[in-house]
Amino acid sequence: MNKKGLSYIDWSISIGIFIIFILALFILVVPSLDRRLDENYLVSIAETGLKDNTYYQIYNIPLFIDSLSYQTEKKIIVDLPIYPLFSEYSVVLTKDDFDEVPTEVSNDKLIFGPLDLQEGVNSFDVLYLSEFYLTVEPTGTILSCDELSCSFGVEQKLVGFSINKLENLFSDSSQEFSSNSCNEYADYSIFKNKLNYPTQKEISIFIYREFNEDFICAFKDPEPSDSVYALTWKDKLLNFDGSFEEVNVVLNTW
Repeated sequence: MNKKGLSYIDWSISIGIFIIFILALFILVVPSLDRRLDENYLVSIAETGLKDNTYYQIYNIPLFIDSLSYQTEKKIIVDLPIYPLFSEYSVVLTKDDFDEVPTEVSNDKLIFGPLDLQEGVNSFDVLYLSEFYLTVEPTGTILSCDELSCSFGVEQKLVGFSINKLENLFSDSSQEFSSNSCNEYADYSIFKNKLNYPTQKEISIFIYREFNEDFICAFKDPEPSDSVYALTWKDKLLNFDGSFEEVNVVLNTW
């Protein structure tokens, strides 16, 4: 038996398998490594980056107070979850049509009043910025009122654009945003880096408002030969009192 011939065949088969493996690597793996540059994937990166940088979440917990249990000229004290930081917008109390009620916060207490309540049950909304929570989440938290008959409804989670976060995204740290066009204030490379967007690709963002200045971030216009992928959707600019303004968002990537 010719063992040398068999060795040559084994060696040829091994080389063939190795070549097939290398070809499969280039065909299947390498394109996926460059997926970030695919036009269909770019808009997904842009959308995720925009929302991560500009969305915020507000918890809205209804509060009901019966006028029969309320003593005139008496302040109302509500126990709150623990906060790491108290600021002007860490908690807000509203009544009726987003009418803000003056409050003060002391440790884990929300204090307001005295109030001129209508006869019967009066409804309020206690609104929290979720980012101000330390370890206690509002879900499952038992809120209570000191020396007062009150009840709390089921919480709602409100999600939308924060105007402050939009302004921070559309400007750099050295300048105050005071225009509707980000290219007057922001560095293009820094802007794309905030979105985790590929530096060698282009992007424009338009947020159209009905009654106010639009938010526009367009450093470049696509060339006629560019393949532009666009994504549009309806969204909202969410105010901390729970009110919001509907907007139209347009993302262009190329």
